[in-house]
Amino acid sequence: MLGDPLMALSEVAALLRRSERTLRRWRQDGLLRDVRLGGSVWIRRSDLERALRADDANNRDAATHEPSVMGPPRR
Repeated sequence: MLGDPLMALSEVAALLRRSERTLRRWRQDGLLRDVRLGGSVWIRRSDLERALRADDANNRDAATHEPSVMGPPRR
């Protein structure tokens, strides 16, 4: 998006209190989109917000998921 603020990977890591390595993994897994300019990696603020909303929705779904009635498999 034009005019969408770009954030350095280090800025995003500090904001989320996550390591840059974690953010690189998120990028590789397709959870977080990036922009590469001049050999540097940038994250659009809108892409960060989208990833956080998706993560929040996944966490909510996991929290409301009822455990299996059968329990864990027997060995």
